[in-house]
Amino acid sequence: MSSNMKKTYEELETSDELKARGFRRIKRRFQPKKGEMTLKDCQVITEVRIDADLYNFLRSKSENSGERSIEKLLNAILREKFEKEEAGKLTA
Repeated sequence: MSSNMKKTYEELETSDELKARGFRRIKRRFQPKKGEMTLKDCQVITEVRIDADLYNFLRSKSENSGERSIEKLLNAILREKFEKEEAGKLTA
């Protein structure tokens, strides 16, 4: 984050005991309502081990595309495979 950008939060009422300990309550910036988010919209942090040659391939593809990170590229490849398999299940 650049030095001229400041995080601003709307602070909520915090008990005196917690204030004394240095805590504060802040209002979340975004809280989706039930049904607004799907699993496709959410991401899970995970660690995956892949072969070095595949990693180098993904890295070179992401560098050539300019804006895409390796994670986004890998997500797009896996999503395409997933959607093809799901479409196959529907027709079978």
